[in-house]
Amino acid sequence: MLLCGQIEQTKEGWKTEEADGPGDPVGPTYSAFRVAAGAQLAQEFPGADIVASGASFLPGSPSIARVVQSELEQLGVGRSRILLLEDTRKTYQELKELAVLMERGYDEAIIVSNEWHLPRVEALLEHFPVPRARLLSAEEVLLAHDAETWRGRIGRMRADPRIAERIAFEKKGLEDLKAGRYHFS
Repeated sequence: MLLCGQIEQTKEGWKTEEADGPGDPVGPTYSAFRVAAGAQLAQEFPGADIVASGASFLPGSPSIARVVQSELEQLGVGRSRILLLEDTRKTYQELKELAVLMERGYDEAIIVSNEWHLPRVEALLEHFPVPRARLLSAEEVLLAHDAETWRGRIGRMRADPRIAERIAFEKKGLEDLKAGRYHFS
């Protein structure tokens, strides 16, 4: 499952964003990393389904899930392997939907997001358990498969001051979860 990030409209059409995109109210989500990691994992696990998630957040935009589906197809993942969850707007909703999908009899769920997002995802799994799930950072997958291509881009993300703000925001969410102050809305 590729947890949703953000998309942006360019001259070429809609795409997942990286450093150049507006991101969400906190800043860029680097969701393009999640898609690239998903394509790598699709090659590694040729019998696995890939879950693309995310509603439409912007007026006139396609769902994030549809944009991710299109990008995965461009990276060689067959459409028949891509499951869409187009109504999810929050991470906890994605986990709830993934738990339902696991009832179909999947052996394992690999949840992919950016490294700065995973500590909160792990804490959310305590509230919304997904059986047989493990977490993988998109950055870890990309560096393991093609470090030469990805080292610079990931380094730029890690040095991006907006990511420092995002990490602080994620830490606050994690603290709120642990203290029982987290708002599931």
